[in-house]
Amino acid sequence: MVRKRNLKQSIYRVLSSGCRYETKHRSGRPFVTNQRDDRQIQRLASTQQMTVREVQRSSGLSVPKDRIRRRISETGRMVHCEMKKKPALKPHHK
Repeated sequence: MVRKRNLKQSIYRVLSSGCRYETKHRSGRPFVTNQRDDRQIQRLASTQQMTVREVQRSSGLSVPKDRIRRRISETGRMVHCEMKKKPALKPHHK
């Protein structure tokens, strides 16, 4: 109970003091691509039927396939869909 009250008081003190606060810089590996490169990758993948390897080659970026695949999936608009089943050709069709 005491911890909860101290936490509320600390938060209130920081918010009411008027000083600016920001989130700390997160550690981790920095992105290889910037936002412009990400948009280019997403545009190539959405406008044409290309494989990840083809997107990698046509974008001119030296990034791994996994990274390109991740950037495409981050948009949320690109989803994998299986093709509809078609009836097999019969002998008189051939």
